[in-house]
Amino acid sequence: MTKTAEKTVRGYEQRKLFDEREKHGCIKKIKEIESIVKQQVYVDADRVFSISMISYNDTSEFECKCDKSFEGLLTTVGVCQYVWVGLTEDDFVIVIGKTNANLYKQMYGDLFYKYKEWGTSLTPRFITEIVANEEQKIVWNALVDQVNSYIKKAIIIPFNKNLEESASILEKKIGNLLLIDNDIPILNKRSHNYK
Repeated sequence: MTKTAEKTVRGYEQRKLFDEREKHGCIKKIKEIESIVKQQVYVDADRVFSISMISYNDTSEFECKCDKSFEGLLTTVGVCQYVWVGLTEDDFVIVIGKTNANLYKQMYGDLFYKYKEWGTSLTPRFITEIVANEEQKIVWNALVDQVNSYIKKAIIIPFNKNLEESASILEKKIGNLLLIDNDIPILNKRSHNYK
């Protein structure tokens, strides 16, 4: 029996499933995934777009494409919401997320934020500064940089309140569409069910 992405343990096991399928030429590339998303009645297909990123904070392609895609969806102060699908260079889906953005202030949402090694907690960071020697800190910082540069592409799905009740519901539908309906492996396969 072939493993399905929905039944495979998340994380490393999802990556192994992706790699196994890639060997057999059975993976969906970013354009195919984008096409699947655009076919949904709860998505405004003309607004959906893909971007490539050099690093986590590379907003250049997003900035070039966002004006047209978010036209008419901004609040009076430039705020909007979107769902995003983060992918690696080889099109492995990492996460489905939703975020708020303020286009007027050039704050484009958590797709472009740096992952912190200890989340928001300061205590573990302070302890690490004390207990880690300089060599360990260099290795640790290199690892954090590697984690933050893992997502290299994204599909952006602007939230349109005329088509869907909330960005959270849109996020969940997109995640289930990819994982369950299309059997696409996702590193953090439960990310889209976060409330």
